[in-house]
Amino acid sequence: MRGLVLVLPGALMGPGETGPLRGLGGPWDRLRAEGRVVRLEGDAGLGPLSWLGIGGGEAGLAQGPLTVAALGGDAASGALQGHLSLGSMSEEGVLKSVASGSARIDEVAEAMAEARRLETRSLRFVAGPRLDHGLIWDGASDEVEAPPFLQAVGRPYRDALPQGEGEAILKRLIEDSVDVLDGLEVNARRRDLDEPPLNVLWPWGLGFRPGLPNLAMAYGPTVRVVSRSLRLLGLGRLAHLEATPVSSLGQGVFPLVERLAESAAGTSVVHVDGFRAALAAERAEEAERMLLDLGNALLVGPLTDRSGPVAVLATDGQGAEGLAILYDPERPGGGTTPFDERALEDKQGPWSTAAEVAQGVLLAPPSGPTA
Repeated sequence: MRGLVLVLPGALMGPGETGPLRGLGGPWDRLRAEGRVVRLEGDAGLGPLSWLGIGGGEAGLAQGPLTVAALGGDAASGALQGHLSLGSMSEEGVLKSVASGSARIDEVAEAMAEARRLETRSLRFVAGPRLDHGLIWDGASDEVEAPPFLQAVGRPYRDALPQGEGEAILKRLIEDSVDVLDGLEVNARRRDLDEPPLNVLWPWGLGFRPGLPNLAMAYGPTVRVVSRSLRLLGLGRLAHLEATPVSSLGQGVFPLVERLAESAAGTSVVHVDGFRAALAAERAEEAERMLLDLGNALLVGPLTDRSGPVAVLATDGQGAEGLAILYDPERPGGGTTPFDERALEDKQGPWSTAAEVAQGVLLAPPSGPTA
């Protein structure tokens, strides 16, 4: 590995709290001894775009084109693109969420195969591995809005329908999806098990493909994005970086560490989700174990052979607080600032942005014995 940006959203708690970063041993001890801690500016500067080294925030970046790109969809630049959620609707027309883990891959495949009947010459789907899919709508306007499915859950679907130019087409897609999917055998089986049926498609996040810089030209062709986040993977693909298939890292609370390690070759941006969910469920020990496993899988190599720089970015998962620890093999030697919530009490800094930290790794020339 020639360089590593390891992103840990949700692994950091707020000032005065104690999270899973505190007291970690193993390679984390060495990283703290030889690394330098900086505070990260919050708000718009702690999102996926910054983890690729691009500053300026993500205002106006619709989810749909990123989902389509992440799933490998082939859409013309002028096509409207959306995120298509596979969810559930009650007999009364109330939208209901479906736990991703409760929807088996074969159940989703059966539902989406039948949903293909709803495609037209101008409206087509990009299948995803679970409940998240893409929508490509040729010749449409972006003057139409729909709430994300999870924001519409619990409401009658008629109260959350898309509004704007072309709304009738999307309303018909939603209602026709219920007609096509509700009576499937897979949904009869799910009802027998008291599980919500997979019987509605909900389009949202509609927009056109954004113009992003060619990061392969800036960083080199071997930089890879490793993540389960459709948003980050989509941004990476649109910026001409390699990206792992979203289905390759497992479906548990945390991604599979061995798959992360296998995927992180050359210079990589490795994004590890699950910390916020684990801590909210009072599974702090699992979060600590994940951090230790990540350290052994991803940090030991670059710290031992000094093959390239390392930056670990930890955030509170809400964009308010962030820390980074930077390791430079050419200038090792750390400071005294702890890489945990105690550092948030120091209002003097030093400060940086997540984009600047990521760029410092992604633009660095290789060093050490593999250079």
